[in-house]
Amino acid sequence: MAGTITGPVTFTTAGKRVPAYLQDPLRWPLAGGWDALAAGTHRSRPDNSGNAVPPYVPRDQDAVIRARLTRAADEGGLVLVVGESTAGKTRACFEALRAQLPEHRVVAPVGGPDLLTAVEVIDRTTARCVVWLDDLESCLGPDGLGSALLAELIRLRIPVLATMRHQQFEIFAAPETTPGASTEHARTAIAGARVLRQLDPVQLDRVWSADELERAGEAEDDRIADALTHHGTYGIAEYLAAGPALLQEWHRANSPGGHPRAAALIAAAVDLARTGLRPPTHTTSSRPPTSPTSPPPADRSCAPNHSARPWNGRPDAATASPACSCPPRTRTPGTSSTTSPTTPTPPSPTPPGTPPSGTQ
Repeated sequence: MAGTITGPVTFTTAGKRVPAYLQDPLRWPLAGGWDALAAGTHRSRPDNSGNAVPPYVPRDQDAVIRARLTRAADEGGLVLVVGESTAGKTRACFEALRAQLPEHRVVAPVGGPDLLTAVEVIDRTTARCVVWLDDLESCLGPDGLGSALLAELIRLRIPVLATMRHQQFEIFAAPETTPGASTEHARTAIAGARVLRQLDPVQLDRVWSADELERAGEAEDDRIADALTHHGTYGIAEYLAAGPALLQEWHRANSPGGHPRAAALIAAAVDLARTGLRPPTHTTSSRPPTSPTSPPPADRSCAPNHSARPWNGRPDAATASPACSCPPRTRTPGTSSTTSPTTPTPPSPTPPGTPPSGTQ
């Protein structure tokens, strides 16, 4: 005799191993409380509280995205937002999802096979669910999202919210046959093209409109104010997202196994910019990089870098840099280690165009 079932319920599909994160829809996050970074939103510079997600500035296409998402929740189907990298696609979709479907459970399948499994699991639950596909191209294909699955999503009235970079959209929207393509690649391209031809994507521009910039000016956030002042030819979202990523890459270059010379050159470029100089900068304006702007480890410029390309075919030359301001290293006869002279001697100025010592 059937009774009341309490607690989490795990769904299985015949002959398939269901990934753990897909097994229980009641463990999927509610859209209203979902985390923006978990959704795939780019990190920005953290504020004083440590929050790396700035306040949302409404975009011109918000009303269109939200209206289509509401309709998809009633009728099923896929809402696709297309734009360039860092145009703000993921954030706009995330905010639309939180605003329109806050009580829906969100599932974000990893790849086409997991998408197929997720649809089967949703079909067996009474929970209201929405499928989140950031970077849709990873799920397109005969083993994932094809025309048949899109029809099934509409039949089951399952809403899908997806993003896609403009470049990837153009690749899949190209003619169905590509000369020289492998059979598997051709099948994926054909399946993806047939799906995209059934959609009317929402275009989100990377460069913000005058109305969007005006709304950004009303936001009480130092990061957005800084982006408004300095974004130049770049979009606001692009400026907010690119800065932290580039800063992390710069810091990683100073780590063991990184690229200390590249980090030193960037430090020198930052110093030149802070003095008010703007590119192009002649090489005679550059000095050996001893930048106070970065937190370099000890002896960063002249640390041995055995992965560096040897100068003039000399492997031992890869342990020193012509841009280094440290005293030249000397090799003690009979040993394999390098030592510095007891009394450092500053390097003498080198006329422009003169090759580094030891390369002639």
